Amino acid sequence: IQKHFGEVRITATERGCIPMCSAPLQVRDINGVTRIGGRAGAVKPGTGYAFKNMHSQAVAITAQLLSGEKPVLKQPSRRFRFYDRLLLWILSNKPELGKPIFQQLFQRNSTPHILHFLDEKTSLIRDAGILLSLPFRPFLSALRQDLKHNSPQVPKPAMLSLLALFLWFIYAGAPELYMPLQWLLIIVTGK
Repeated sequence: IQKHFGEVRITATERGCIPMCSAPLQVRDINGVTRIGGRAGAVKPGTGYAFKNMHSQAVAITAQLLSGEKPVLKQPSRRFRFYDRLLLWILSNKPELGKPIFQQLFQRNSTPHILHFLDEKTSLIRDAGILLSLPFRPFLSALRQDLKHNSPQVPKPAMLSLLALFLWFIYAGAPELYMPLQWLLIIVTGK
């Protein structure tokens, strides 16, 4: 830092940890208090990505207050919380796969696409492209576990649509993997 910006003086230090958990936040509503940041779901559970979400929350709250409205924050996307659950399962059960997953994410995708994905502003097609750039076996294992343990939380029609899209992309890019994945889909979903 000194090399590029000159003399630096540390005036204070702080420590913290980012909660990487997909469980819903249990917070008590307090009249007149609008939660922001981590307590308002701004931290992406799978990556800890938060600053852009916190900035967006602050802008939204400011606009609502200036227009005389009561601040209401956008709820986290169920689709992206699903992706986060898969990644968290992998990181929790096979932590050695974290580095290769993130390396492939950044090597095979442009930074704007990754940031758009982290901002939860991508379409299912873009999501599929990003997800297909990652090692698929760990995510299939995580998907199987998620379906087994979180089936009430999983949006079934969206899940099956995403799986169908995933299979279509696999078929288009690697036809030899299509039949095994189709059988896996039948086994996992029971359909």
